[in-house]
Amino acid sequence: MSFRYSLSLLLLAAAAALPLRAQEDVLYPYPSKAKAYLLGVEIGPNFSLFSQDVTLSPIDNLTSPVRALESGNGIGFFGSLMAEVPLTDKIGLQGKVGLDYKRFSMSGSGIADCPNNQQNPFDTLLMNVDQTLSTLYFTSGLFLRFDVAKDIFVTAGPVLHRWSKSAKISTELEITSPGTCVFTANGQKSIETEKTDKTSLNESRLGLEAGVGMRFTIGENLWLTPALRFQLMLDPFAPDGVGDVDDFRQNTLGLLNMNFTDRALNALQLGIGVWWQP
Repeated sequence: MSFRYSLSLLLLAAAAALPLRAQEDVLYPYPSKAKAYLLGVEIGPNFSLFSQDVTLSPIDNLTSPVRALESGNGIGFFGSLMAEVPLTDKIGLQGKVGLDYKRFSMSGSGIADCPNNQQNPFDTLLMNVDQTLSTLYFTSGLFLRFDVAKDIFVTAGPVLHRWSKSAKISTELEITSPGTCVFTANGQKSIETEKTDKTSLNESRLGLEAGVGMRFTIGENLWLTPALRFQLMLDPFAPDGVGDVDDFRQNTLGLLNMNFTDRALNALQLGIGVWWQP
């Protein structure tokens, strides 16, 4: 009798424990508590896409060489560190910090007055403009990772860029028209200037990032993860406002005020990462 009573108690205890075990498996289906996070590192190139609207006043000269500054692109590089907490067997929450070096060029041509021409100051010519800007951002972001198929995943989430407060800007001007128009007394038809800007760009920019990647097993708890992502920044690259003056047609049109609006800098990233499970 006592044996049957003890066996009944044991069966009742086991039955009572089953719902608790099932509830635990629902809360922590993947991974196990002993392997609850991933670490990673990533590097790769980024392709910057820059655009802005430029208006001139009091005359909006559509043939000015400053129109070259309305759009540009270029290749830089980035690097980041990643930590992921898997939420299920297909979903993970990633946090990233890193560095993002931007470099892009704007180029084009327009009509300008002949510089340093004392004989006929109203001569015009064709002039090329090539301006390159490079700067560094400190980045951070929080992303959801979702496996859409075996070893194929997508990520999406907000990203924050903090400016390093230093941008290098180099500008090259070249006279392409034949003739006697030159920049300097020694006959130079091209000049190049360089400056460092520490105040003109926005200090922080919030954006959205989305991407797709693949996962290749290269060892025990070790994966190679190439990924392609696009960053759409919600905040402008720099504030709207009046910039310098356009003096390319100073002799014929006078000095024109330059006004910049809708200054956007987005990017396409190609990353090569390595993830591992400690």
